[in-house]
Amino acid sequence: MGLAGFPQRELGSALFLLSIGGAALSAEPSQHIENQIEGVQEVSAISPVRKGSWVAVPIPVANPTLGAGLQFALLYLHPQEGDSETPNATSGVGAMYTDTESWGVGVFHDDYWFSDTYRFRLAAGTGAANLDYYGVGDGSYFEDNPLAYQLEFDAAMVQLQRRFPGLEDWYVGAGYVWLSSALNFKTSSLLPGLPDIGTDFQMAGLSLIGSYDSRDDNYYPTAGAYLELKATDFADAWGSDLDFRKSRSGLSYYHSVGSNWVLATRAELQASSGDTPFFALSNLNMRGFSKERYLADYSLSVHAEARYRFNARWGTVGFVEKGWVSDEVDRLDDGRSIVAYGMGLRWRPTVKQTLNLGIDAAWSEDDSALYVRIGEWF
Repeated sequence: MGLAGFPQRELGSALFLLSIGGAALSAEPSQHIENQIEGVQEVSAISPVRKGSWVAVPIPVANPTLGAGLQFALLYLHPQEGDSETPNATSGVGAMYTDTESWGVGVFHDDYWFSDTYRFRLAAGTGAANLDYYGVGDGSYFEDNPLAYQLEFDAAMVQLQRRFPGLEDWYVGAGYVWLSSALNFKTSSLLPGLPDIGTDFQMAGLSLIGSYDSRDDNYYPTAGAYLELKATDFADAWGSDLDFRKSRSGLSYYHSVGSNWVLATRAELQASSGDTPFFALSNLNMRGFSKERYLADYSLSVHAEARYRFNARWGTVGFVEKGWVSDEVDRLDDGRSIVAYGMGLRWRPTVKQTLNLGIDAAWSEDDSALYVRIGEWF
């Protein structure tokens, strides 16, 4: 759920420019602040019977998309409802600010109802992102001479899925995303005296969602698979000024090797069509470079990550990723491509929850980046 992970996953995820990061807080309900472990205070949960965990901490931002700065998040990791196979529900509020004068504030809630029969997600936020436009496709003038632009936004999204009757791990559902934006190109930076170019617009889309989830845990899976298929139609019928379509398909697989190793792999395909605005085109959900650099109608990325736990609290990861972008799906293997690799450190603030606080260093042929985050990349 880190800052680097959310913003480019899908158009509606702009509201997640608040990053979630932190250190967990938990204790018995009759206690006040009882102890402090490496800067993490354990405090009482609200329920006297089922105890959740609070997560609250300021952490740094350092990535080539949004710049360097600080983010703060307050999470509540809800106690599991029903049996232990029900995924962990999470609520949170957060804010961030960087040296590019990008900022964001927002709230979200993920929940699982009636023994995971229903899956619900709600999020809303506001902010402004100061980014660079590198053009679209090969040979763009802006590839080596990026044009600064600002995207101000108010955004909200909601989605609900239900377990498909008779199939234990399959879910189907729908979602809605809304984004009101002001886009401003800083053309005055190209030539003094030129006016900046800006426009206001609203986007709204209805999504159809299907998923398969056999993971043993949604915070730190060690076995199973997760498949998500999502197609969103942005049209006037849903309140959108722009008419286009966006889809994303992702498959993650987790396999334990011994008691301490987990091999995690993922493949993700994005597609866009119609009058898709440049910032909503398919991109690469990878580390080590600005996500604005690789934009096209189609994108494909593959990821492999080895995760090792030294003990109950500490672990490390190593990863390699490759991505391709193209305006034709059958030309993806001939399109622009990039390889990134890196390593990271993981710390579990409390053994009560499997949620990790992590830092990843990533390198690519374009750039290098540092990511501080809570949870895993996928």
